[in-house]
Amino acid sequence: MERATFPWWPLAFALLACLLPWMESAGNTLTLNLWDLAEWCSLNPHSQQAMVPLGASLGLRSLPLFLLALAVWRDDVPARLGLTLALLTAIAVLPPPEFLIADLANPNHRQLMATAILALCSGLAGRFRFTRLPLIRLTLAGASMAVAWAAFSAALDLHQGLGLEASPGPGFSLFLVAMLLLLLSGLQNIRATRTGPPRKVIFGS
Repeated sequence: MERATFPWWPLAFALLACLLPWMESAGNTLTLNLWDLAEWCSLNPHSQQAMVPLGASLGLRSLPLFLLALAVWRDDVPARLGLTLALLTAIAVLPPPEFLIADLANPNHRQLMATAILALCSGLAGRFRFTRLPLIRLTLAGASMAVAWAAFSAALDLHQGLGLEASPGPGFSLFLVAMLLLLLSGLQNIRATRTGPPRKVIFGS
C-alpha cells in the first residue's frame, strides 16, 4: 500500500499561530503569544496550587513539540535533518545557564529542561519506522488539539483567578483550525491510498 502523504501547509499555519496572540485582555493591554502565555502561567502564583502544578505551562510548551514531531516524523524528511531540527528546538527552549549551577529546585526551569529533552527524543524517534506511520501522525494532530484546549482553559482560569478579564486570541483559534485541517487532510489521504483516487484530493499534499 502506498504511504499516505500529509501536507506541510497546516504545520506552517500552526507555527504562525504560535506567534500570534493566544490571549487578549479586555482592555487590549495584554496580548500573549504561545511562549509568552506559557511563561506568564509559570509565574502566576495560583499555578503552583493548581490540580496539576504548572500544568498550563506544560501543556502550552508541549504544543511546539507536537509540531516538531509532525514535521520530522515524515517520510520525506531525512533523519539527519530531523535530528538537526530537534537539536535547534531543544537549544531554543533550554532554561538559563545558571539553572544547571544554582537553581536546580526551580520547577519552571525543570520543566524547560524536560521540554528540551523531549525535543531531542522527538528527533531521535524520527529514525524509527513506526513514527512515520500515518496513524501516528493522526494521533499527534488529534492529541495536540486536546492539549491546546485543556492548557488554554487552564491558562484562562489562572488569568480570571487574578480578577482579570481575558478572551482567546487569534493564535489559539488558528492553531486548532490548522490541526483540524491536518487531521482531515490526513484522513482523506489515507482513504485515497487505500481505495485509489476516484476523485481529486481536496486538501492536497
